[in-house]
Amino acid sequence: MKSKNLLPSDIDISNRLCDSRFRSCETETVARNIVIIQNAINPDVWTPFSFEDYVNRCAHRVSETEHQVLETLVTGGKPVFNTSVVLEPGYLEKCEGEKYKVTEKFLKVLSQFVKK
Repeated sequence: MKSKNLLPSDIDISNRLCDSRFRSCETETVARNIVIIQNAINPDVWTPFSFEDYVNRCAHRVSETEHQVLETLVTGGKPVFNTSVVLEPGYLEKCEGEKYKVTEKFLKVLSQFVKK
């Protein structure tokens, strides 16, 4: 399946997106949470979401580190301060009202986790 055709419902999140090209468990956790949130909003389309949406839809207490990872998925850089991992920019975009939007680059990473 081509990444541009991936839907939130196509992604297998049972493995927690381990060993992804993000190379960071914090980033993999946030990416998995994005898929969970997208499935809750509408499993058939990628919908822009705010950090507030992220906080409200997560079942756990969201940390500032998660907000930092979301921003780093937009701008690039180190997703967490104590890591050697450096992300390229462009996995997410910022759009209207400070909402995050998944990009083709993000979907390419998720494509390795398509349900079989």
